Amino acid sequence: MELKTKADNFWQFYLNNPEKFEERINPLKKYGNYAFLAVCVLLIIFPGVIPTSPWIVRIASIIGLIYFGFSALTGGREMYSKASNGKLTNLLVKKFDMDNCDESDIINAFYAQDFDALADFPEADNQPIQLYVEVDKAGKELYCVIKKYYSSSDFRHATDVIVLSGTDYDKWIGVIKSMK
Repeated sequence: MELKTKADNFWQFYLNNPEKFEERINPLKKYGNYAFLAVCVLLIIFPGVIPTSPWIVRIASIIGLIYFGFSALTGGREMYSKASNGKLTNLLVKKFDMDNCDESDIINAFYAQDFDALADFPEADNQPIQLYVEVDKAGKELYCVIKKYYSSSDFRHATDVIVLSGTDYDKWIGVIKSMK
């Protein structure tokens, strides 16, 4: 099965490969957010339940209402591998220090799957070139991509997604974990 590796983000990559990945709703997270949303509504109506200024309770409850309302509508979605039934989680974000390394060297090392070289590149905060790695621990697969800020509002994949599994997974998992 050939994966479609072109995507602007991991979520799109997963959705572009429905034969391999599936989206699931975590009911505990989703309904937990609805429960907190209901508590916030009750505190807005009955702020005297908490022995402090009613306006402080109402303001905090309105902030909670907005947060939990948004979380209830959009949260609880997770991606799983169909083959292994494993949840896909973020393993690593490495931000390369662009003052001390070249973008082409990073991308060449990435496509050569030279994660030792990627680990050796210097790291700094707030950098435009970043390595993202997500993992399916049950299926022993790594999904790796270089992302880049093309502008302050345009952050997307600069490379195709590389999937490491089998012996490649065993070879590189230790190196990738050491980059944290």
